[in-house]
Amino acid sequence: MKTFRRIIAAHWVSLAVLSLQGAESGAEKKADYPPYNKIFEGYKQVISTIDQSPSLFGLFQNSKENQLLAAFPKKYAIKPVNSKPVV
Repeated sequence: MKTFRRIIAAHWVSLAVLSLQGAESGAEKKADYPPYNKIFEGYKQVISTIDQSPSLFGLFQNSKENQLLAAFPKKYAIKPVNSKPVV
């Protein structure tokens, strides 16, 4: 279980760094990434809420390769941060 948590933490850090680098560039360039459907091929979406309400990001699991991906909204890096704590 500790290994799984470390892997998730490493993914969070890498996603945060990548999103900050994209926000610092200023100019919106079209990246040469494969299409969304191609990246998530073989992954099944994980519903993380009981009432199936939308969450901050989407989770996708590939149990064959034991991988977990997080998908943030397109404009996640430029959204204002809510200063009120969630209770």
